[in-house]
Amino acid sequence: MLADSGYWSIANLTAIPDATELLVWPAKTGRTGKPRKDGQPSESKSDGLRAAMFAKLNSEQGKACYAKRKQTVEPVFGQIKDVRGARRLPRRGLAACDAEWKLLCGTHNLLKLWRHTRRQSGAVRLVA
Repeated sequence: MLADSGYWSIANLTAIPDATELLVWPAKTGRTGKPRKDGQPSESKSDGLRAAMFAKLNSEQGKACYAKRKQTVEPVFGQIKDVRGARRLPRRGLAACDAEWKLLCGTHNLLKLWRHTRRQSGAVRLVA
């Protein structure tokens, strides 16, 4: 399972005890421990998990697996945001935003299907 730093938390990392492969980029921001009296941050509970995850991510297999996010999920969000111009959902409320997001995703998939069928039917005409 691949996830970005938004999913980095102790609860998320320990919720699936027998996960085959869990790669979550550790968050760089956020609280890293209760400050000590001398002003320095104390060691966080997730420091051990963070070090182990960076070791996994920096391995050759970890780099190869995490790079697959570029091929699977990220292009869809990039296309919806940049090509379609949908950087924000103008409607208010969870139900309205949910409906708008489903409409954006549905039209994205319909465009992909239309382009795919158009490309295949064009190839048939060229051959015939």
